[in-house]
Amino acid sequence: MASGRQQLIDLYESEFDGLYRFCLARCGDRDVAEDVTAETFCSAATHFASHPHETLGRGWLFTVARRRLVDHWRRTDRHRRRIQKLLEFGDTRADVVDDDDLYDHESEAVLAALRSLPPRQRVAIALRYLDDHSVAEVATSMEIDYRAAESLIARGRRSLITAWEER
Repeated sequence: MASGRQQLIDLYESEFDGLYRFCLARCGDRDVAEDVTAETFCSAATHFASHPHETLGRGWLFTVARRRLVDHWRRTDRHRRRIQKLLEFGDTRADVVDDDDLYDHESEAVLAALRSLPPRQRVAIALRYLDDHSVAEVATSMEIDYRAAESLIARGRRSLITAWEER
């Protein structure tokens, strides 16, 4: 019987192309298909590391890939809903403040100032300060580069300060 390492190499060489095409056919995006294929083989490597004498086959790989695609679609859907919610920001205080102890007149004033910002600035500020994302995460979430995210957050802060002072 071949070692876990050799089994992984053999599995990779025999199944990589088919697995990649399987993923690409289902998602239509080369980057996603590459990521899912890589994640699937990482799972296989992890499995071989903890179970070196077990044999994995094509069926196992494709099942894992299918699950990774479902995970990707769920993440994408959650991300879209979150961004949409931030863009529509705040018909109610529950959008940001869930704890009644935290909600007061000042919270409402902050939310009003935040609602007055242009949508992209509002999203950037909410992601950065309400969701505690890094600038890099804001950039990724908004599909902009790092410097654009920094600039957008800075403009959003200035606009928020101005809106706050006007209230």
